[in-house]
Amino acid sequence: MVKFISLLTALLSLKVHSNKLISYYNGELNLTNDQVVFICDSLIHNSQSYYLLALAFYQKAWIADSENDTYKAYELLTKSQEQLAKSDTVDNYLHYSILNKLGLILKYHWLVGESAEKYRQALEPAFAYSLERGLSVKYNLARALAYKDPEEAMNLLVDILHESKKNRLNDRVAKTYNEIALILVRSKEHLHAIDYFNMALEYAEDTELRGMTYQNYSHLYYEMGKYDLQRLWLNRSLALGDHRNRFISLMDMGENCLIKGDKLKAMEYLLEAEELYQEKPLRAKYIKVFEWLAKATEDEKKRSSYYKKRGDDMQKVIDVQEQLEAKLKQQAMRQLLMRMESERETERTKDLLFYLGILSTMVILGLIVTWRLWWYRLRVRLASKLKLLADRWDQME
Repeated sequence: MVKFISLLTALLSLKVHSNKLISYYNGELNLTNDQVVFICDSLIHNSQSYYLLALAFYQKAWIADSENDTYKAYELLTKSQEQLAKSDTVDNYLHYSILNKLGLILKYHWLVGESAEKYRQALEPAFAYSLERGLSVKYNLARALAYKDPEEAMNLLVDILHESKKNRLNDRVAKTYNEIALILVRSKEHLHAIDYFNMALEYAEDTELRGMTYQNYSHLYYEMGKYDLQRLWLNRSLALGDHRNRFISLMDMGENCLIKGDKLKAMEYLLEAEELYQEKPLRAKYIKVFEWLAKATEDEKKRSSYYKKRGDDMQKVIDVQEQLEAKLKQQAMRQLLMRMESERETERTKDLLFYLGILSTMVILGLIVTWRLWWYRLRVRLASKLKLLADRWDQME
């Protein structure tokens, strides 16, 4: 009786946790990170549902990534992908979200080819979920290819632009014009880039997109060596207030002041950027703020501290990259072994079928020979009996 009650309690608890996780995933329930982790761990240890396991690993991955534990996030996403592949449940949103996040992690750690492959895999489920999500993944793929294969990236962006305009997705149009312009900046086609930045501003309807475009405009003039114009566009970006690109704008403004020789003003911008850095994910391009801080400060002790912080955080990024590379090699080796085993199994099956064919042929030939011998003997016996009957008939006559 006690065992029955204990089993019933465990089943009820599992059901409650399953419902809570699905509600949280669907945005119908607010939970703290600790609560989510507790529920996910419970399901990982007790659930037999592949879909729930995929969901649990996925939610834990997001929390790990938000805490800058990038490699743990990658491992959890990989497990989520494996469980979802075993599930009969079709969830295009979860499918593409896992692949998209894997692509993003790999891209930020310079594993561009592997990142692009994840984005390619995400395209089908993303478009199956919605056109907007599909275009978003396609845009990420183009960004991943922008340095490695700018021609393919540009073709993808032109396709996105066409679909976005046709469906009046102005935000996507603005982002796409920005990305096209950045490719042109890298190709030193500065005048063409200005045209595309201007078109991006025509479609940028919110603060985030305008901030992105102003920031990218400033990058154009930085590449051209026109630092006064760079400052103009950075000021426009900062005047918008708090937005996603504010950190980069502050960091670039600090560098701009250093170029102008104004270390005091540079420190003002860079110290504000340092405050925002605490909220940013651990990325190599963000760590550069400590290099500018070290160059701006007159305090030797602080300078050493900034360089140490830059070195420590960069080492963390490199460590994650090395872990990811090792993991990818391990996965590639496992896939190679599985393919080799599959090929060996195919060869064994072919050999087995070949020998079965020979055996079947021999059996059939044996049956034919046996049947012919039996028929020959039957005819001989019949002929013998007929002759005997004929002889008896002659004697009777």
